[in-house]
This record gives sequence, structure tokens and C-alpha cells, in this order.
Amino acid sequence: MVATGGGKFCQQVAAEVNSSVAKAAASGTGIDSIKASVQEYQSIKAGVLSSAPGAIKGDLVTLFGALDQFYGALAKVNYDFTKIDPSVEAPLETPAVQKAEQNVDAYLKNTCGIDTGAGVNASAQAQASAAEASALAELSALAAPSS
Repeated sequence: MVATGGGKFCQQVAAEVNSSVAKAAASGTGIDSIKASVQEYQSIKAGVLSSAPGAIKGDLVTLFGALDQFYGALAKVNYDFTKIDPSVEAPLETPAVQKAEQNVDAYLKNTCGIDTGAGVNASAQAQASAAEASALAELSALAAPSS
């Protein structure tokens, strides 16, 4: 994946998405891989929110709130998607979350030239959102003031 616009932030997002995809392909889709993705998301969330572009910051707050609920339920079943109650996916499917996801996807697509492949099922959506959050963490590194 290559960023075709948006400058350094978008290039870093593309690099992080490529890295996340490569890691997922190498580690598979097992419980350990899913747990690692969730832990990565949790470790970068605050940094992403603190330095997110204003155009998508509110949308990220909405997405992260829904993901926190979903990932909390997933942790209770030891990250095994086959054991999760389908109703737990409901927060990911609310109109507000869907709109927030569309806004973030549109920002990445229109500003960065990065197509995140929106329109997948909730389980894949959660994994993709974690990868997206990881990619946005690169913004944190770029926007953080150097000491």
C-alpha cells in the first residue's frame, strides 16, 4: 500500500498498514495473533487520540469507544471469535459508529490515497480497525514534540 497524498503522515500510515498486514499474514489468525492485535491497539489508542487530525478526532473517539466494548467482550472469551455472543458486535454496527468509520476511511482514502477496504463483517472490521488504529499511531510519532 502506498500513500498518494497527504504528506508524511499518510506515508507513515501506509507503512504501518503494510507492516500490520505482513505481521498478520506471518502470525496467522489464531488467538495469540488476535490478542496481540488487541494489545497493540490498547497500547497506542491514547497517543492516537491525542495527536489525531481534527477532521477525524471525534470519529476516532466514537470508533474507539465501540472497539473497547467489543474487545472487552472478546477478552472475556479469551479472544476466540467462535465463542463470542453475536450481540456483542452491536456497538460496531450502530449508525454513529458506521458514520465514524466512513469518515475515517474517507479521510484515509481522500487525503492519503489509502483504501482500507471498508464494508467487511464485524469480526474482520474489528481487526481492520485495530490495524487502522495502529497505522494512525504513526501520527503520534510525527506530531509529538521532540525534546
